[in-house]
Amino acid sequence: NSPLEVVISGTKKGIERVRHLARNFGIAVIALKAPWALHYPPIMLPVAGELKTRLRHIPSQPLRIPVFSPILARYYTDSDNLTESLADHLTRPVRFSHAVRYLSSCGVESFIECGPLSGLGRCVRELGYDGHSGVAPAESESSLWGRLASRWTKPDEP
Repeated sequence: NSPLEVVISGTKKGIERVRHLARNFGIAVIALKAPWALHYPPIMLPVAGELKTRLRHIPSQPLRIPVFSPILARYYTDSDNLTESLADHLTRPVRFSHAVRYLSSCGVESFIECGPLSGLGRCVRELGYDGHSGVAPAESESSLWGRLASRWTKPDEP
């Protein structure tokens, strides 16, 4: 996630092994308050399959604003199958720091944290983008998306 933070996912037993090894090397380990083993295929593949089944019934249309995938390391295109892509997010690794660096190199100046916690905003600052990272909790979802859609254009890629 940042130069100061690595996030792992797996079974409780596997994570406990990593925690033990890390502590032997003097590395601090903090458990995330995540109820699922996200991005860990052996556990999340069945869930991803179920998500695909449920999402298939929702009609899709071209995106109105650019959306960058930290898993695909690129913007979604109109030819992407969003049902497949969204479900794949449950099983594939997230390259968050790479995504922030790439987006910044394309001219993105603000990052808005839409989750319930402030961990990703902290990671953006640890990556050195605190001078222009408008990391802020999102207001209401509808006003956030309306504001973004009204002023957003896809940044030029380097």
